[in-house]
Amino acid sequence: MSLSQEQMVWNPVTQKRELKEVYIAFGSKKLNDAQSRWSSYRMELYGLVTAVQKFKYFLLGRHFKIRTDNQALVVLMRGSKELP
Repeated sequence: MSLSQEQMVWNPVTQKRELKEVYIAFGSKKLNDAQSRWSSYRMELYGLVTAVQKFKYFLLGRHFKIRTDNQALVVLMRGSKELP
C-alpha cells in the first residue's frame, strides 16, 4: 500500500559519526482522516512530538538538535513570539 505525504508523518533519527551523518533509527505514523486534514504546521509539530516520544530512549540525558524545513516551526523553536 502506498501512502501520500499527507497521510504519514516520518521520523528519522541521525547521528554524526566520523564527520558523516548516518541514520540510526526511522519511524513513521499513519494519520487518521481528521489528522490528514491538519495544516502542514500542525502535521510537522505532531511528527516532532511523536518522534521525541518514540525515540526518547535515544534522547534522554543527551543534548540533541531538532531540524525541520517548516518555517513556522523554525520560528517557534527560536523562541520568537512572531509566527509567520
